[in-house]
Amino acid sequence: MGLLVLGLCLPSSGEVLVYKYTQNGSFYYSDGTSWNQEKGPWKGYLVLDITYADGSASIDGATAVGYGTEGGDKLYSVNSLEGLRLVRVELGSKVLWIVIQADADPQVGGSLQMFSGSANARKVGTAEKQEVANKLSGTGLEAYNYGVEGGDLAMMTFSITLYPTWTYWANGDGEDEGGGNFEATTAMIVDYLERKGYVERPEDEYGPTQ
Repeated sequence: MGLLVLGLCLPSSGEVLVYKYTQNGSFYYSDGTSWNQEKGPWKGYLVLDITYADGSASIDGATAVGYGTEGGDKLYSVNSLEGLRLVRVELGSKVLWIVIQADADPQVGGSLQMFSGSANARKVGTAEKQEVANKLSGTGLEAYNYGVEGGDLAMMTFSITLYPTWTYWANGDGEDEGGGNFEATTAMIVDYLERKGYVERPEDEYGPTQ
């Protein structure tokens, strides 16, 4: 499943935002012979690479690092999120971020995720404050290859909360900090999970997309 964010600043700049997320719901999958079900919650971290410029922002990259246990194994997965779009909605003095991810193929199926949350200026580990959504919540639907040969079906809800400590680290310019590097921040999270005993989930295993 997918996720996301936006920002606001006068000069052009790039920041990395790190969120924690919880994904609840049910995931159904079949190999064409029988169906199986997995239920949440699933947890993980969302890393966003954002460029702020002239009262708007663009999402240049997004990665979800999910983790959990299955059959006694501690597993994590790293998934690049594509096609995230943000709509900034002004309602009087209130600003909302509405983030949408849609993917559809008439022959295969598709998915739709939508999240929203209030946004305001806050520190993210850089000299200038940025407009950031502290919390996002929403729902997701997924249906792929659901014919007689099996498929993947999911109905999910998401709760996404900014993780200030890792966001400050990601944008910090100290010797042992991320320096605004998106890939370095993702690698730091993977290293953290591996130190906790998690191993990467094999790509061919079934499970909910994170």
